[in-house]
Amino acid sequence: MTWMNWYEIICYLLVAIFLFDSIKRKDKKSLYAFGSAALVGFTLELFSVNFTGGYYYNNDFLMVIGSKPHHFPIFGGLMWGALASYSIRIAKKFKFNKLITSFFAGMLIVSWDIILDVIAIRLEFWTWVGKTIDLTVTNYSFMGVSWGNFLGYMIMVPGVSYFILRTQEHVDENDTKKQLLHMIINWLIGAVIAIGGTLLAILLNKVTCSLSSMILFLLVWVVMVVIIAKKVITSKIRIAKKKDYPIMIFWLGNYVFVLYALLYLNIQATHLWLLIVGIAFMLITILFCLLEPLTDN
Repeated sequence: MTWMNWYEIICYLLVAIFLFDSIKRKDKKSLYAFGSAALVGFTLELFSVNFTGGYYYNNDFLMVIGSKPHHFPIFGGLMWGALASYSIRIAKKFKFNKLITSFFAGMLIVSWDIILDVIAIRLEFWTWVGKTIDLTVTNYSFMGVSWGNFLGYMIMVPGVSYFILRTQEHVDENDTKKQLLHMIINWLIGAVIAIGGTLLAILLNKVTCSLSSMILFLLVWVVMVVIIAKKVITSKIRIAKKKDYPIMIFWLGNYVFVLYALLYLNIQATHLWLLIVGIAFMLITILFCLLEPLTDN
């Protein structure tokens, strides 16, 4: 078993935890959100590997969809769904408007994805075409990963999340027909946003040598950190009396794997700051899982 296959199996287990948790809670909103986001994930990834030529996945994943080499591992689409749904659940607790809640959810995912992508290309989960795998941070890439990748996700996840939140707000969760209809609509809208975001990132990379992708991503990410930190600091919050253990296990599972892989690759020997940042991201995410506001201010 390779690192890649172990990660694949772990992801299936994490998705199973999400599904079991949502079904047990009778949380139909989370399940419909999972469906929309998973469909967007499959659509985007299959579009990217077939038409953009920017990257391709390893041939040795256990279960894939599509013909090799233009294939996509099935767990990836399912994880898209689980990550989006759980991130939205965390973000909704803090009573932002839909736009900020959407970007909050996106920030949670992208912060983890920064560490994942660094280890994934070195463990050959996937390969970026034409990118040098080194530990430098330039306007072209972050340790071998295109800035356009992070910018694209920072557009896609909030875009998909926003329309999911609209559905959760306006459609009765017990109206199965309407929920399924909106799940499909959100999938189609999300796919357009995701593919559009990908093409925009590719265009910016070509026109500005990735500099604009780097600046835009960092700008959005930093602004969101400031907004969320201000909200948390000024709100009356407490540790939730009823702990949401499945969501904590889900995020811990994701982070522990990538941080352990970071140690295995010995990246901390020369870039200790990346390990520290990864641990900080993990602890902050778990803290968000534990906290709940006392007021809506």
